[in-house]
Amino acid sequence: MRKLWFFILFSPFLFSQNTYEHQVFFDTDQYNIVSSEEKKFNRFLSKLDSIYIDKITIYGFCDDRGTHPYNLSLSKKRANSVKSFFVDNEVSEDLITILDGKGELALAADSEDVDAVRRQNRRVDILVKTRLEKEKDSLEIPTAQTILRGELNVGDKIRLKNIYFKKVTLT
Repeated sequence: MRKLWFFILFSPFLFSQNTYEHQVFFDTDQYNIVSSEEKKFNRFLSKLDSIYIDKITIYGFCDDRGTHPYNLSLSKKRANSVKSFFVDNEVSEDLITILDGKGELALAADSEDVDAVRRQNRRVDILVKTRLEKEKDSLEIPTAQTILRGELNVGDKIRLKNIYFKKVTLT
């Protein structure tokens, strides 16, 4: 019975996931990521480079100005802009499980600096949940000796670690 209670109490810590959070801020009525936010976003992405991502959640928001349909549309465009930035930086689109525009956020009644609050509301929230270890996949990784002995055949699949290719679109 003691072992069962121990397991129930400590299992969240044994199988826990880490969550990384980031916010991308936008100018009024804009959904393009400005260069200063892009630099911060790139630093955030570099932190994610060495971890195993389980899922990514993206929520877009707006300030209280504008109509509800306009703000909802703008918040979705902001969320999609962040999604595109992830995909352009070689993050699999399959990892993005929730992509949602929430529309405007109301101002607090006691807000002294309305402009500062509105700036904070024009944002996208990103939540990245990670796994503690990478799941095994079916692709066998050959050793250097196997490659040097010439034991690979045409059509064999190999994985080259830490080699990334940038997607280039020709116009």
